[in-house]
Amino acid sequence: MNPELRARISATRFRVPDVCVRYADAPREKVLTTPPLIAIEILAPEDHLPRVLERLEDDHAMGVYNIGLIDPAKRAAYIFDRNGLGPNTMRLEVPNSGIFVSLPEIFSTLD
Repeated sequence: MNPELRARISATRFRVPDVCVRYADAPREKVLTTPPLIAIEILAPEDHLPRVLERLEDDHAMGVYNIGLIDPAKRAAYIFDRNGLGPNTMRLEVPNSGIFVSLPEIFSTLD
């Protein structure tokens, strides 16, 4: 685990993902250039929707296809895909994999 892992979004842009899960066979990289399996953004109180959407679009442009947005204040999560930001869900999952994040379980640890 690397708490300061950077991802190369383009030749001149880098980001530090909030949460990402890499493929088991992904190459070991100091700076991610290989898209992770999952990227999750955690909404902070000072975040503004246009900037958050830009980060989600960056992930998708990099080749990440399992993208979630978690809003801890509202205890909500959203899915982002090529159609944009999707409806509120309480479960973020990778289709056909058995991999998922249960938001009620995560939020219960915060209470």
